[in-house]
Amino acid sequence: MYTVPPGYSVLHAVSPVVYHGIIEHSAGLSLRHVLYQTNAIAFLMGRGIPYPQALYIVESWERDERFPYFEDMPV
Repeated sequence: MYTVPPGYSVLHAVSPVVYHGIIEHSAGLSLRHVLYQTNAIAFLMGRGIPYPQALYIVESWERDERFPYFEDMPV
């Protein structure tokens, strides 16, 4: 009998978000932007919103590939 490793369902659920973040960062977006984006998507998914819809919502918040205010604050 095959047993599912611990955390499999969670990691499987967020894997599209992880891959999206890797692609965005590879395309030249800042790590800060990618972290905000992927975490916001994962948060919405945790609230029951499917990945494609969560991605659409979060991308609608962007202005010129940035999240105004949050990416303008000093670290």
